[in-house]
Amino acid sequence: GMKGSILRYEPKHGKLTRGGYGKLPSSFADIVDGLVPGPLAGSCGACAYHKRRVISNDVFTDPLWGDFHALCRQYEIRSAWSSPLIAARDGSLLGVFGMYHSDVRPMTHDDEELVNHFADLAAMAIERHNEQALQRYQATHDVLTGLGNRRLLEEEGPRMREAALQEGSHLCAVFIDLDNFKSLNDTHGHEMGDMLLREAAHRLTAAVRRNDIVARLGGDEFVIVLQGQRETTETFKQHAEIVAEKILAVMDQPY
Repeated sequence: GMKGSILRYEPKHGKLTRGGYGKLPSSFADIVDGLVPGPLAGSCGACAYHKRRVISNDVFTDPLWGDFHALCRQYEIRSAWSSPLIAARDGSLLGVFGMYHSDVRPMTHDDEELVNHFADLAAMAIERHNEQALQRYQATHDVLTGLGNRRLLEEEGPRMREAALQEGSHLCAVFIDLDNFKSLNDTHGHEMGDMLLREAAHRLTAAVRRNDIVARLGGDEFVIVLQGQRETTETFKQHAEIVAEKILAVMDQPY
């Protein structure tokens, strides 16, 4: 039979990540999620690496699949056709569309037309998804620092509160403002002020856990929402105090 997959390319991390897997089980997705494109990384990895279609008529004789024979046996993959998904706007790589067969199967002209059709639809879907994700990111993040903004807090706050109530965990909001920021702006100019804000954002982000939220409310005002991990109230309180002291220490370092 025939199976299909769509892998999205994440340029920031240089990896292929899960998109859709058709009849393939979630265990297949777990294996291929995070695949790094390369000349010998299976047909999908090689396809992304070269940005061109790669056809493996028999995965057990194709050197591209030398490291993936066990996976092919497990999921009954004998031939694999991988097509790059290219953005119409700028020609960048969006992902890879893969088709897999349980028998040795060269691609016919009719097959090629079908694959082209599916690949075009997949590219359009990913491009639309990326545009929507970018619009949401721009609406919920501060342009200067890349931190979340007030809107992100307004959207995520109720969700975080509900999750904390359901899990019996805790939340803590830490508010920070920079002393004498206005006078620095007036004395050294807005460019220097912007550099200071970006550095402050970097230090604040480095001082907290990955699941905590760091946001810029505006001007020189920041807020951090610390999210508990099912600790006791006393343990979380101690953690919040340690984070607050760490923030004061890192912000007190020379800029």
